[in-house]
Amino acid sequence: MKKAHKIRIYPNSRQEIQFQKTFGCVRFYWNFLLDQRITNDKMKKENPDKKFYVAYDRAVCPNMKLTTLEKVYNALKEEKNVVEVPEAVAKKAKSSLERMFKVKS
Repeated sequence: MKKAHKIRIYPNSRQEIQFQKTFGCVRFYWNFLLDQRITNDKMKKENPDKKFYVAYDRAVCPNMKLTTLEKVYNALKEEKNVVEVPEAVAKKAKSSLERMFKVKS
């Protein structure tokens, strides 16, 4: 039996700043890995006779080009997209968020 949990949070100003910092770091790392992947692919095309080794070949999500900032913004603004996760995952995520809010409050 699959269950979906829709969670809406209302962070205070300090928590909102923490979210912005966290998302900024995630965005930086995402772009860093994307740049590495693009560079690696470009080098492979320019040098087909050479073998290149990637430090971590799963560093880039195969669906990453489908996610744009505009899509993320609209999903958060309109609350129209529902993410279905197993109940155990939802409980772990909820407890992690509660611990984070407890530390930052």
